[in-house]
Order: sequence, then C-alpha cells, then structure tokens
Amino acid sequence: MNWLGKSYARLLRNLPPETLISEDKTHNAKPENAGSQNLLIRGDNLEVLKHLKTPTQTA
Repeated sequence: MNWLGKSYARLLRNLPPETLISEDKTHNAKPENAGSQNLLIRGDNLEVLKHLKTPTQTA
C-alpha cells in the first residue's frame, strides 16, 4: 500500500513517545473503582500505541 505521508509515519513510529501517562486520582478514589486494573488512556492514536509497545509500570 502506498499513501501520502507513509515515510513520515514510519519516522514518527520510531520516535519515543512525547506524552506522559498519569493516573486519574479522582476516578481511582471512587469505591467502585478500587482494585480495578483497567487503564484508560486518552490521547493521539500514534502516541497511545507507542506507550502500549512497552509495559506500563504502576506504583
């Protein structure tokens, strides 16, 4: 497949993520969310995929 910007997409794919994942303390403080192991990641698709390539570390 060929499309405009394919080379640029490959370049971006190999760059480290420029975003930071942080917890939503308000959401996590609710009793119904205690002990949940789910992750909600909001952001640009490519940046989120970069974060998913490596395992997340939880405190």
